[in-house]
Amino acid sequence: MFGRNRILFVLLLILGLGCSSLSTRPSSANKNPFRGSPNQVRDRLLSSIPIGMSRIDAEKQVVALGLTKNDPSEIGMESPPFISCRYLDKSFWYGETIWLIQIECPDGKVSDIICERIGFE
Repeated sequence: MFGRNRILFVLLLILGLGCSSLSTRPSSANKNPFRGSPNQVRDRLLSSIPIGMSRIDAEKQVVALGLTKNDPSEIGMESPPFISCRYLDKSFWYGETIWLIQIECPDGKVSDIICERIGFE
């Protein structure tokens, strides 16, 4: 009987340690800026790419955020007045979400950001 209690105690200890290790994950792992509605994503992007930022700095931020810049030739313009990019959000439960992001820069400075979620797979 003493052996069973010891085994039960060890099993509970192992399970308890395993469960507590799940809560020690870094909180930044859950902070994906591309979760939520297009307005929420826009607000999060504006915190990294604020209105008034130069186009050159905005392009650097696009790369830093992990966005893929679209080639201007894809839209038929040599130098469009905006930065067009996309983000593929791979989610374990819901498949993939594709985000299209357009950063308006008519005068060489960011004037607005347009976000559109175009698909779930």
